[in-house]
Amino acid sequence: EALKLANYEGTHERGGVLIIAGDDHAAKSSASAHQSEHTLIAGFLPILAPATTDEILSYGLLGWEMSRYSGLYVSLKAVTDTLDLTSSVTLPNVVVERPSLPAGANLNIRRSLPPLVQESLVVNERLPAAVAFARANHLNRVVTASKQRNLVILTAGKAYLDVREALLALGLYAARCESLGISLVKLGMVWPLDQD
Repeated sequence: EALKLANYEGTHERGGVLIIAGDDHAAKSSASAHQSEHTLIAGFLPILAPATTDEILSYGLLGWEMSRYSGLYVSLKAVTDTLDLTSSVTLPNVVVERPSLPAGANLNIRRSLPPLVQESLVVNERLPAAVAFARANHLNRVVTASKQRNLVILTAGKAYLDVREALLALGLYAARCESLGISLVKLGMVWPLDQD
């Protein structure tokens, strides 16, 4: 409830809020197994799903910018498999694209709006703005594209790395996938989904 109510109020265009959701699906580092998607979706928070340490950094920066742009609190899903490790990273040079908003649009924090007006603003204006931001910044991308489309594999976060490894173990390199009609899509923002 606290996340949802704060998200309804919104963020400042020079501030932004990034919620880090530390998920431990196997209860390796916590008292119980858990995941956060249902809570984040109930609060209308876009969910970014990085696959690597590098992506945690770049998606984190993009998440803050998305928050400033859309007026939403934005979440970043960090799972045990991407946190319990040591890695060397190249600091990301993140170039942010900010799509044009309709003239007069005000998506950022507005205090004391009635609850139904707040909800309408989040659902009908802020969430579509987050999708537009994700699209402009290529958070979701087609990794392998096949014209036949016999099978499209949608994947995100750490699971993306597992799927890539499984395909390679089966001898399904990019060219082979394309010839068999297998496409691979990597979602960087898993909710809300971009319909395109």
